[in-house]
Amino acid sequence: MKATITALCLLGITVLTACSRPEPLPEPIRQLRVFEVGAVSDLRNGQLPGRARSSSEVDLAFDVSGTLVERPVSIGTMVEEGDLIARLDPRDFQANVRAAEAAARNASSNFKRGRELLESRFISEAEFDRLEAEVDITQARLDLARKALSDSVIYAPFSGAIANLTVENFQSVRAKTVIARLLGLEKIEMVINVSENQMAGLPYIKTIEVEFDAFPGMRLPAEITEIGREASLTTRTFPITLSMDQPEERKVLAGMAGVAYVTGDIRPNEQGGYVIPVSALFGEEQGNVSKVWLVGPDNRVSSRVVKVGGVTSGGATIIEGLQLGDVIATAGVHVLAEGQEVIVDKVGG
Repeated sequence: MKATITALCLLGITVLTACSRPEPLPEPIRQLRVFEVGAVSDLRNGQLPGRARSSSEVDLAFDVSGTLVERPVSIGTMVEEGDLIARLDPRDFQANVRAAEAAARNASSNFKRGRELLESRFISEAEFDRLEAEVDITQARLDLARKALSDSVIYAPFSGAIANLTVENFQSVRAKTVIARLLGLEKIEMVINVSENQMAGLPYIKTIEVEFDAFPGMRLPAEITEIGREASLTTRTFPITLSMDQPEERKVLAGMAGVAYVTGDIRPNEQGGYVIPVSALFGEEQGNVSKVWLVGPDNRVSSRVVKVGGVTSGGATIIEGLQLGDVIATAGVHVLAEGQEVIVDKVGG
């Protein structure tokens, strides 16, 4: 009887323990960035905003300290290459050059006399070596003095406009302090930001024209000169730099807002495949197999083997394995599992 009671107690404890054990939490559903295959029309026939900047920009500063005595330019002044921008009081620098020249002449004379004395054995070779070294030292000091005098004047390194000035005449200026900003006007640039799947449309661009808000109706032909290789951490977009010639009739100034009009008449499937972001690819080392994750209507992923025709700056060209409208994952492809449920973060751009 006692054994029966003990067994019943143990059974009750086991049941209570099992009832109190928490159920396992469901696996969290992953938020996933995706790309719709063939979705590049938003770039090839799109409008992308940006702001103008000069293709040549430089902050001008003296390499030496001194007092500013001449500054013939003002903000907005147009200058040609070689024009005077600013000059420091040259008297101290000129005096240093004259002193260095005198020291160099004296060292050279001593060296010549030392050579004659060495031949007559009136001085040692060590003393002659010291005289020779003194020539090198004084010449180096002379070079530095001449450079300091040259650095006390700033000339325009290229033609452009003075965008900013930070000092006035007779003001003491420390070395490396920016005194003026010069903007070139021959070429103008504009930076636009495109998404990762818009990057896939770059090879199919036919023309790019830029219209600035200040000059409605005036469109400037542009070309891509730089393609950013790293996405912004906040916007996940890539910077693309456009370059165009400055119009003669009206000058585009740095900071002006504008829109880039992009056109293209070549479709991805006319190239024998679809261009997708390279980040969508993963694979198996054995057999050199490339795959992508397809996101189905039920928001679950499944892997599919694809054939890569080539990789360019615009993305990877897939010649087999994908169809127009397929939705594929473009981030976290190495941590997904077959059949995993996801939340679609973004389709297309």
